[in-house]
Amino acid sequence: MADVRYLHAITNGTTALPPDLTGFAGAPLSSLNWHDLCAVTSSFDPATLHDFTLEDVLRHHALIEALAAKGPVLPVRFATVFLDETAVRQAVVKHYEALMAELARLGGKIEMGVSVLWNQAWQSDSDAAGISADSVTEVTGPGVFYIKARMAKYKQEALAISRARSVARALHNVLRPSALESRYAILPRSWVLLRASYLLERSQVEAFNRAFTLVRDQAPTLRMLPGGPWPPYSFFTQLDGLKLGRIPQLTTSRFLGSDSLEE
Repeated sequence: MADVRYLHAITNGTTALPPDLTGFAGAPLSSLNWHDLCAVTSSFDPATLHDFTLEDVLRHHALIEALAAKGPVLPVRFATVFLDETAVRQAVVKHYEALMAELARLGGKIEMGVSVLWNQAWQSDSDAAGISADSVTEVTGPGVFYIKARMAKYKQEALAISRARSVARALHNVLRPSALESRYAILPRSWVLLRASYLLERSQVEAFNRAFTLVRDQAPTLRMLPGGPWPPYSFFTQLDGLKLGRIPQLTTSRFLGSDSLEE
C-alpha cells in the first residue's frame, strides 16, 4: 500500500523541524528537500479516515505556527494529502519557481482578518425590498408573479451588495495603509456582510490594531470582529492534493476581490 503523505507546510531548506511536533495520530514529521525548499509531511492512513474535526484543524494550525516561529513558511491548506512521497516531490519540482517566489513574498509575514456582521436594521431594510403582501394581490398570473419575484429578489440583493461595498470601502481605506496586500469577500455568508484579510509585516500588527479599533469605534452600529495574527493562508496559491474526507466549515472563503476597493 502506498505511503500516503499529509502535506503540512513548505519551508526553506534550513528551517529545523521542532522535535516535539507530530502529524495526525502522532505520526512523526519528515522533511522532503528539493534545492532550497522543504516539504514538511507526515504519514497518513486513509483507511482510518473519518470526517475531519475542529480539533484536527487546530492541530494543523498549531503545527504551522510552530514552524513559522522557526523561519519562513508557506502554510498549506488543511487536508492537503498526496498519494505518496513521490507525488509530493513531483508537486514541489513542478511548482518550484512559484513556491520560491511565494516564500520570498510571504515568508515572515502574517495575516490579520476582519469580519463584519449584518446590522439588523439594514437586514430588515433589505428584506423589505422583497415582495409585499399588497404586491402579491396585484399579480394576475403565475408568470407575472414569477417576474415580480425575480425583480424583487434582484433589488434585495443589489441593495445588500451596495451596502456591503460601502462598508468595505470605508474599512479598506483605514486598514489598507498598514498592509502589504489585502483580499476581501462581499457577502460570503448570508449573515456576514464582509470578510477581509490583510497581509502584514509583523512590525505593523500594532498599527493595524490601532486602525481597526478606530474604525470600529466610529461605526458602533456594525459588529466588527478581528482575527489573527496567523500565517498568511489567504495569500498563498495552494497546491492541489487528493480530496479526502469532509472538511468542517472554517472562517475562510473564496475571495471576490483583491485591492480593488479604492475609488
